[in-house]
This record gives sequence, structure tokens and C-alpha cells, in this order.
Amino acid sequence: MKKMILPIFIIMSIVSCKEQISHGPMILAGKIKNPNWDSISICDPLNRVILSKKLSKNNTFVDTFSISRGNYYLCHGIQIFSMFLKPSYNLYVEFNDKSPDETINFKGDGANENNFLAKKQLFEKKLTGLNNFYLNKDKFLKYNDSLYNIRVNYLKSYKNTLEKDFIAWELKNYEFEKLLEISRFENMHQLVTNKKDFIVSGQFPDPYISLDFNNDQLAMSPIYLKLIDNYIGREVKAKINKNDSLDWSLGVLNIIENKIKSLKIKELVCYPHVEELLIYTKELDTVYKKLSSFTKDEGLLHELKVKYESMKNIHRGSISPDFSFYDINNSLVTLNSLKGKLVYIDVWAPSCSPCMAEIPSLIQVEKDLEKKNIQFVSICMNDTKESWLKTVKEKKLKGIQIYAKRDSCSFYKDFSINAIPRFIILAKNGFIFDPNAMRPSNPKLKEELLHLLQ
Repeated sequence: MKKMILPIFIIMSIVSCKEQISHGPMILAGKIKNPNWDSISICDPLNRVILSKKLSKNNTFVDTFSISRGNYYLCHGIQIFSMFLKPSYNLYVEFNDKSPDETINFKGDGANENNFLAKKQLFEKKLTGLNNFYLNKDKFLKYNDSLYNIRVNYLKSYKNTLEKDFIAWELKNYEFEKLLEISRFENMHQLVTNKKDFIVSGQFPDPYISLDFNNDQLAMSPIYLKLIDNYIGREVKAKINKNDSLDWSLGVLNIIENKIKSLKIKELVCYPHVEELLIYTKELDTVYKKLSSFTKDEGLLHELKVKYESMKNIHRGSISPDFSFYDINNSLVTLNSLKGKLVYIDVWAPSCSPCMAEIPSLIQVEKDLEKKNIQFVSICMNDTKESWLKTVKEKKLKGIQIYAKRDSCSFYKDFSINAIPRFIILAKNGFIFDPNAMRPSNPKLKEELLHLLQ
């Protein structure tokens, strides 16, 4: 079990092609020894909490709730477990929060499948890593085949205790896992070897050549969804390489609209990324309308509307939310104090590799525009104050330097900042010009800033 933030695609169960997804009540009970949190929750494939339950005085819980057959996450503080649930289950779970990986155990209906998933998660730790992406393409493909065979043999060792349809779809998942690694190879090989110009040859397998993008049955496979996600990423990257003025969000949604006809798959592919799609666009209204057409779920549509209304407050042409910080020299910095100058804001952290990679370019842009009416503001969102001060000193960072932890101010929430680096341009009158500005490494940034300074 990994200690992590909920991923974009939560693992879901895979059902037999001949079986319809059912919905009905089940019972979940359990006990947590040495708990570090006072409750448990069950989250569905879109990260929505479908059950939240406080622990009793003796650290137990029990509840009856409605469920569709599938895999969900049991969450307890920072601990997250994959679970396979279906209607009519009466399932019991217990673990020691001091050693959850080794102690989690299920009893009752579905115990075999859930205990298998827990053991499989530990087993997978031995198989995962980046070493395979260092290999040349032939060795990589051979290694990828061997991983597939290892997973199959591991599953076979449990075949007498697991449901047949569960085994069949686990095997299907392993096939998708193999295709997923193939889809990642080019980008990951570029990253780990620092060979940015590396391109796989035409003889390299195409993982998408036989992939059905509109099979609702396969929508229950997390790896299938990741394959589609990678395909969309690959296609929009290729389009942006040909036309760097293309709106990223519209590019993504247009690919989905043209390639995927299944409303269910559109929903599962799009809605975990709603906030990103609304942030990284200059065509907010168009993106909102397209996203609205990708689901009929009233709950999701409501959440979309709330996020859309929030993004309208920080879109181009809006008045910037007010803010107030003390900088490295203990001087007060506010929106009002910056008015009269063009403002380029960099939200970063020393532990963020992409953030640090932008620093040389940021320094150069500052140097090129040092005599212009522009103020550069760098806000450190994470890490310790000591780490921030050390980095500012070592890198000889200029401009206004601010340290403000994420939970210490409303700035990050006001600008919907959930990932860094993030760059923002404020006009001289305090209005927002771009809530998601170009990075310093983009050659066009300097050109845009000079244009705004005229």
C-alpha cells in the first residue's frame, strides 16, 4: 500500500463482458489498531467520497451502503487501500496503522479477492521502477514481456481461490499494463537518459493500433483508461508541436470528442481533469460547454459549474483577488503596492524539479527586462523556510522573494493553484492578464511581456 494523494484514476474492478454492472447494498465493518485518524472513507473512481464513517471508541466501524460492483479506495488518513466491492458483500477489514502493508486482512464475502489485491500491491513494489526505461528498445520489449509473464504466473498461483471473472479481467489488465509501458517508453527514455531527441522507430509496436476507444465494458479497467489518457496526451502534444498557439484544453477536448463516442468513457477520461482543463485555457466558456456535454451526471455537472464560476473570477480581464505578503526583507507586498507595474508571478518550491529547471531562464528574462516597468515576484509555496532561504541565496534570486506556506494564505486557493510551477501575469491596473502564463523557458514569453509593456 502506497502512502499517496489520491491518483487521477482510482483502480476500478473489471467485470465480465457478459455481466451487467449491478447496484445494491453491502455491509462493511472493521477495526483499526493504533489509528492515526478518527475516521475511514470509501472513494469511488472519480475521487468522490461515497461513505465516511467515524471510528467508535474501540476503533471499530460498521455501515451499510449502496455500491456498484467495482474497485474503490478505503482511505484512513494518509493510508490508502485498493478494494474490490460489490452488492450483497458482508466484508470485514482490519489492520494496524503502524504497519498497514503487512497487517491488512479481509474476512467475509470477497475476502479472497481483497486479500489478493493487498498482496499484489506489495508484490508490485518489486516490479515497478524506472530502470526498464534506460534499456534500448529491443531489451525494453523483452523485459516488458517478462514482467507480463511474472504477473500472469503470480495470478495463476491464486487461481483456486479467486472468482473466474476476477481472474479473467486481471489478465486483461496485465495485457493493458504491457501496452501502457510501451506507450510510455519514448517519453520516459528521453527523460531518464536525457536524450531529448530520442524517437522510437517505425518498427516499434503501436499500443493503440487495436485499442477500442468506445467499449463501455473496458471502462472498468484503470489501465485501459490510462492508455486512452496517454493517447490523448500524445496526440495533443503532436498538434501543439505543429501549432504552438493551439489552446491545450480545447486540443484535449477536441481529440476526445472526435475519438470517443461513449459518454461513459468521456466522463471517466475528462472529469478527473476538470480543474486543469478550466485553468489551462484562454477559451473558458467554450471549454465549459464542451465539458458539460461529456456527462449527464447531475453531481458532476454541479461540481463543474462551481469550478467554472470560480475560474471566471480569475480569468483574463478579471480583477485580481487581493493579497498581502511579507517578503524576504520583511516589507509588505500587496496587490495595491504592485499597481502601476506589469507583474510576473512565479509560484515555486526548491523541492520542485520543474520549478528549479525554470530558474536560469527566469534569471535571464529578469536581466533582459531589468530596466523596464515590470516587477518579478517569486512565491515559495512548499518546503521549509530554511530551504527557501538557502536556495534564494545560492541561486542569487532577484525580484520580490516571498515565503508563504500553502495553508497560511488564501492566495493559492483564490488562483486555484494545485500544482507548481505556476506563472501569472497581472496588468498594470491590477487586472489579470493571464492566470496561467508562459514559463520563462518559453522563448515567446519575453516577446509577450515586451508587448504588454508598450
